[in-house]
Amino acid sequence: MQPPLYLQPHIFICSVPDVVLLDLKRNRYLALPRHQTQLLARRVPGWPAASTPPADRSLSPQTADGIIDDLIAQGILTRTPSHGKAATPASIPTPRRALIPEPQLIPQPPASTWQRAECYLPAMIWSTIKAKAALRFQSIEHITHKIAKRRGDSRPDADLASLLEDFYWLRPFVFSGHQRCLFQSLTLLYFLGRFGWQPRWVFGVRQAPFGAHCWLQDGEAVLNDTLDRVALFTPIMVV
Repeated sequence: MQPPLYLQPHIFICSVPDVVLLDLKRNRYLALPRHQTQLLARRVPGWPAASTPPADRSLSPQTADGIIDDLIAQGILTRTPSHGKAATPASIPTPRRALIPEPQLIPQPPASTWQRAECYLPAMIWSTIKAKAALRFQSIEHITHKIAKRRGDSRPDADLASLLEDFYWLRPFVFSGHQRCLFQSLTLLYFLGRFGWQPRWVFGVRQAPFGAHCWLQDGEAVLNDTLDRVALFTPIMVV
């Protein structure tokens, strides 16, 4: 029996239905050919069972060994259990509701909203600057590692719906709503973290056509997107 193989810690996997890998160290996505998928499904614990279609061709032992050696050289696989992990896909509850507020149609909000927003403006500016600096000077691997390391038991000191309402009301004064999902999600993550909230940062992919997206989620609630939008993507990494 051939010894098992393991994914490197910075590699994440999902089936869409073909297997897609996220190489966090190199910040790239990889789609595996079907013959490689079937080969690794027999060797890597936790490999998604649904993504093992019939191989287009049989592989000789020499060819199979060459494929494995190449994936090890690329830093995707390892033969050492203590240096790797099982290929278990990311898991998070299926979103059932979205907490993103309705678009602000009234230019002047109620006084109570303005007073809250004024109080939260420093946190909004701090979060925006921190997210811009992190994405410019740090790798995604480093950013997500720090967030995961600091995740722990916290006690939110503000209502989540109210925080989101204030965040989206203040957003046009600080940055454009058309900026990429990575920056918006990280900014909101930092903002909510100032008040004890630690939602999960979800990265997803879709196939045909290929696309990648990310959003924040608290339990079954999506915080910065719509249900229809996130339903198009399969989670590949949850921070």
